[in-house]
Parts: sequence; structure tokens; C-alpha cells
Amino acid sequence: MGSVSHQFVADISLFSLMDQNRNAKHNIYNGWFLASRDKIQVEDPALLLALDDVDKLDITNAVQVKLMHRLFCRNMLVVNYFLNSVVFPRETEQFEARLTATSWDLANNSTGNIVGFSGTNDNHRILPGHVKQYIPGSSADPTLQDIASTNGRMLDVILKRTLGVYQLPGNQTIVDYICSSPQELHAIIDCGALLAGVDLPMLSVKLLSTLPRDQIDGILFFDNEVRDWVILERSGRQYPKDLSPVEEDRVFAVFDEPRCRGTDLKLRADAVAVLTLGPGLCKDKLLQGAGRLRKLDRSQKLVIVGGADTFTKMHELQSRKRTETVKHQCNSTAHMLAWLVNNTVDVTALGLNNWANQGLFHCTISEKDPKLAVTDEKVQLEEMYGTQFGTKSVVESFDRIVEYHMSRTGGRELLSDNMASMVDSISLQIKSYGKDFKFHVNGCDEECERELELEIEEGKTWGISFHHCCPLIYHFVLT
Repeated sequence: MGSVSHQFVADISLFSLMDQNRNAKHNIYNGWFLASRDKIQVEDPALLLALDDVDKLDITNAVQVKLMHRLFCRNMLVVNYFLNSVVFPRETEQFEARLTATSWDLANNSTGNIVGFSGTNDNHRILPGHVKQYIPGSSADPTLQDIASTNGRMLDVILKRTLGVYQLPGNQTIVDYICSSPQELHAIIDCGALLAGVDLPMLSVKLLSTLPRDQIDGILFFDNEVRDWVILERSGRQYPKDLSPVEEDRVFAVFDEPRCRGTDLKLRADAVAVLTLGPGLCKDKLLQGAGRLRKLDRSQKLVIVGGADTFTKMHELQSRKRTETVKHQCNSTAHMLAWLVNNTVDVTALGLNNWANQGLFHCTISEKDPKLAVTDEKVQLEEMYGTQFGTKSVVESFDRIVEYHMSRTGGRELLSDNMASMVDSISLQIKSYGKDFKFHVNGCDEECERELELEIEEGKTWGISFHHCCPLIYHFVLT
């Protein structure tokens, strides 16, 4: 509700009220009116007579509707009506069954002709079974062989062209760091989403007031209002990038988190960019972000910055590996990349369970009755949240998934040779890559699982700890 304006709530509630039957309309509106009576009395007593009956309202009268906004916008009965009549019926709607389709279905076609492109290959092991990573051989075209070395080349470039990896002090934000940095900076690449929730136009005004006038003539950022890149000039004027007289090599560029992939800007040849880190950041996202500096392998440079939560994760990894202790103020680029690779491995391992579930679902219903694609929906709270939490290995979970899908579709003997072969491939991959990994089991469906994952992450962020209860208090609660 915090992001919904009071005026919007009053507006929607008023229009929804008019669709009620006569008796309901009178009863509901009378409650609204009585709750706002004192406010109306203070503003204009004459309005009491004009608004004391729902039959006197005319929602086609813009002046009266605007007046109703002002008088009823903070009325809690109106807010409750909006929730009960508009929000909850739509957002809590449930269905008895669902029709399931996954990326495995999208990749499946009768010709087997599947072509795609990805700039990174970290998740190739959890792509649909129909999709295979192409690895150029020694006899392949030299250009393709050159592309195959992209991963190693980018890692080497980052190792050589990074000026330092720094932790932000507890009382400093990334914006403060940019404004106070002794290093001349020309861009921020926010892979770690440290600018999440920051108003970019306001940020641009602050940056312009602190960055050197002889180096920076404007701030280049993506304006969500106009859905385009714009440049805020020192004069206060703001123009689309292509219409501004300020050259791109004279701006400070802001790559917010959604723009860290697939965006090309003509930055100055010697640009130094701040690249941010965030908890759980993976290698592919950092490589994509660093790739915004198209001349990084020649004359451009990086400064990598993260918060205390990110560096805590790095310290934990280094402690487990029993290597040199990471300093709080500065960490080596190699340590940072090792942390990224470790995150990538963990995320890929976590995806194996879902990948296998989707793959088995696809294999066991393909070339069969389409009704098998319809599965029962979980609608009871006990089904959603009642299963006990625990930890299972990926392989143990896979055995349970196989049993479930085979039992609901008639067993392995009903599979075609092609699908049976694909099931074997899934099983082999799970046993090859998943044997050393475990994950939390909660029995929730996807939506409930996302809610619980968010709660777990919030708990980690705030460092929530749980203490044993005194036996006497525990006994008292039970009785």
C-alpha cells in the first residue's frame, strides 16, 4: 500500500462502489461518510448536506470526484473497501489446477533445429536437454576459436585493469564514495544494485555539484519516465542522449543494475569506472558489467567496490579455504574473482534440482495425452507451508522427483526411446554434478518458496539469531 497513492485508492473505491446494488451502496457509503464527517465539518460544513447520501454523487462530475478524493483519501473504511473489493479478490485468486510449460517445451521442435546465443556460458549445464553448448574444435574457424577464449580473456583483462577492490565504510554509500574519491571517475556500473531505490535524476544533480567541472559536463543515465537515455547538463537542461550537445566522452555515465547488460555507450578512451559488488553476485553478471567498458583491454580501468555484507562473504570463503586473510579496506582482484566463481558454482548447483524437475516433467508427458500437462494446484495452507524443513542432497531429491513423475504418467515403459534417452542424460548429469551439493527442502510451491527465500535472505542481512527457551517457559507455553 505504501506505493499506492491515497488519491488512487479513493478513486478506484468510489468507482467500484457505484457497481454495488442499491442497499449495499447505501450501507457502505454511510459508513464512509460518518468516518469522514468531522473532517468535512472542519473543511466546509455546507458540504455535509451535499455529500450525505450516495444518490447525490455523480462520478462523471470531475469537480465532485476531486472533492471526494480530498475528503475520503485517508478514510480507513475506504482503504479497507479497496483492499477487500479490488486487491484481495484479484491477488489472492486461486485455481484448482495449472497448465505447466517450461523452457524445455520452448526448446522442443520437430526438426531439432535450435539456435541461440549467450555472451556467457556459466549456466550451460542447466539449459534444456535439447540445447547443447557449441565448443569449437581445433579444425573450426579461427574466429569461433577466438570466441571460445572469451571467458579466460575477460578474467585476465579484469585482473590486469582493476585498480583495486575496496570495501565501503559502514557510514558511506556508493554515492558518497564517488563524490569523495581521489581517483578521477567517469562511470558507475552497478552490478551489485547498490543504487537500488535511488532516484537517478536527483542522484545526477548531486553528482554534477561535486564532480570536477573541467572533466564532466553532464550526467548520462537512463530515465524511466521517458524510457530513454538522457543527459543532464550543468545548465540544468535535460535532453535525450542523441539530442544533447554534450559529447558522451564528457559525461559521467550511470549504468544502473538493469543496464549492466547489453548497453553500449561511447565512453572516453581512458575512462575509469566504479563497478559495484553485491551479495551472491555471479561471474557472468560481473563480466557483462565490465564489458560495458569496450576498451577495457587497452586504456580503460575499473575500481571495484562493495559493502560490508559482500566482504563478509568473501572473508568467510577465504577462511574456509585457509588462505591469506582478506584485509577490510582492500582485497585482491584474484580473491574477488574466486568468490564470484564460488557463487556461480553454488547458484548452478541450486538450479540443478529445478532443471531436473522441469526436464522430467517434459520427458514424461511428451508424445502423450496433453491433459498430463495439467497438474493439481496447492490451495490449502498446510500443503503450501506444512512440510517440515530439512536438507537433502541433489541426488536424493532427484530420486524422489523421478518417482513422482513416473508414477503420475504410467512409468518408464511408456516413454519413447528419445525421451527415455533424455531421462538417462538428466540422471547422469545430476549424479555427475549434484553429488556434492545439498539444498534446503521446504515442500512449498514456487510462490511460497520465493516468499520464504526472501525471509531467509532478510534474516541473513540482519543477522537474526535464535536462542534456546528456558524449559520452564517452554512448559508454560505448551500447557
